[in-house]
Amino acid sequence: MNRRSKMMPFMIVAFSGCAVLSHNFPARPPATAVANVILSVINAADNSTGVPGVEIAIVEANGTQRTLGQTDTWGRVTLSADVLDRSQVILVCHPLFYCGALRREDFIGFRERTIAIAPLVLR
Repeated sequence: MNRRSKMMPFMIVAFSGCAVLSHNFPARPPATAVANVILSVINAADNSTGVPGVEIAIVEANGTQRTLGQTDTWGRVTLSADVLDRSQVILVCHPLFYCGALRREDFIGFRERTIAIAPLVLR
């Protein structure tokens, strides 16, 4: 085998990798591409039990906080796309758990998101 035939597989792989990296992939869709997003809030102690009665609030771009509601019996709440578009941060709070927060970007391209919140431990 001559030197060219030994280098050919390496060159093919190297140039095909460069071609993929130089390709312009489409941008991620905006949050409005998904009509509704289901947010599930679970207990971080076991990573499976839904937490009912968790208050869901958003912080808008101008800094105002608005309460949207609470999770249902299974720890789920449905958020609409227009609510996500207005929000900067989604806050998840319960009196017996530490609060959690998700950025608006965390919902882009997803129909369902889950956040685990840790219970408070009193001694």
